[in-house]
Amino acid sequence: MHPDLPGILKAYSKEIIRQGPEDVVLFSRVYFENFLKAQGYDFTKAKTAHVHEEQVPPPVIHGETDKIENVFKMTDRQVSWDPVRKQALAIHKKSGSERIVVQKKVEEGERAEFRKRFEAINKFNHRHIQEQYELFEDSKNVYMVGEVLKGADLIAEYSENRRISEGKCA
Repeated sequence: MHPDLPGILKAYSKEIIRQGPEDVVLFSRVYFENFLKAQGYDFTKAKTAHVHEEQVPPPVIHGETDKIENVFKMTDRQVSWDPVRKQALAIHKKSGSERIVVQKKVEEGERAEFRKRFEAINKFNHRHIQEQYELFEDSKNVYMVGEVLKGADLIAEYSENRRISEGKCA
């Protein structure tokens, strides 16, 4: 672990707030790649140690024939709500596990890109990256099912207030 991880994450959070990127995942990838290059990290010698494809079970992508209601009981508890995405707590009907379901309206042309991002996220196995378990689709929405994280949602707070204190980011 980098000895200045809190400082690195603080600087990263500030850049997210300053720049307000549309695609946070792409921004993050470029930001941290640049950081690693500045630290002298040699990508040509990199192993796939950071991406554990063989250890992470493949994501489950359901088609329109599989209904999310058949697998999960949606609760009335809204975790977050903004114009782009809706998050709610759901209970897996067989296991009783709590999950977060993110519902997002998508156009037909966006579906393939959304599936691609979902699969990419699932290749990472890290305690600071939320695990995504399943993806459901219907004619209007995609539903991404992930692990429940306890704590604040900085992106949602930023979307609401357009500012976050430095202390809260750290």
